[in-house]
Amino acid sequence: MTIRVRKSLPAKAFQVKIDEIQDYISSSLVPTLQKSNMVVNIPQDVAKRYKKDYTIAEISDFGSLIQRSMQYSVPVFALNDKQMENTGVVLNTMKKRQQQFDQQYSNMAQILIGIMEAMK
Repeated sequence: MTIRVRKSLPAKAFQVKIDEIQDYISSSLVPTLQKSNMVVNIPQDVAKRYKKDYTIAEISDFGSLIQRSMQYSVPVFALNDKQMENTGVVLNTMKKRQQQFDQQYSNMAQILIGIMEAMK
């Protein structure tokens, strides 16, 4: 799920939906999956990386990066300066966002790897 972020927090409209989804996952989805033995017990050292409950990350929306990504058929992380079609402060901001997304997705990948390793 991508969200709009204001001051490092989801905008209110998105937070309501995020809360609804998290409540559904915790109160309905996980218990249903547990009845069928489809939930893996996650070691505490992996689970503590979760942002909240079963949420491994909340990714803010990509803004103009996603537009350029689709325009050039290139992943957001692979866009180069020319493809971003900006200069100066705007380009620097886009590059900073690009790096943030790369870090967020790397963190999510590490959590998922930890979960898979715990399943062995």
